Amino acid sequence: MDLDAIVQLVTVVMAAMGIVWHQQHSTTHLRTEFREDNRQLREDFDTANRELREEFNAANRELREGFSSEFKSLREDHNALRDAVAQNGQRLGRIEGRLGIGFPPADDTGDPKPQPG
Repeated sequence: MDLDAIVQLVTVVMAAMGIVWHQQHSTTHLRTEFREDNRQLREDFDTANRELREEFNAANRELREGFSSEFKSLREDHNALRDAVAQNGQRLGRIEGRLGIGFPPADDTGDPKPQPG
């Protein structure tokens, strides 16, 4: 083999090794950038997620406090209405008793009573 062929072969081998080294260097650099970007995205996501959770919990707490007073008011109104209906039922019973009207007492036997004639 002559010297020119050896120089060409060494040049091609060195060029191939240079290309491989450059690709490995570029890949390592890209991996480092990717890891840093990924870490930054995770931190940003965690921060945003934490802030949203805190806002949600605060809003949820405010709604529960607001609804708590509304439910308490609704419960008081319901109890007042139930008491008023019970009082009206008692009043109606007294009126029917005084007038002698209303439903006849329930018969235990279930047999109809003969109507007087």
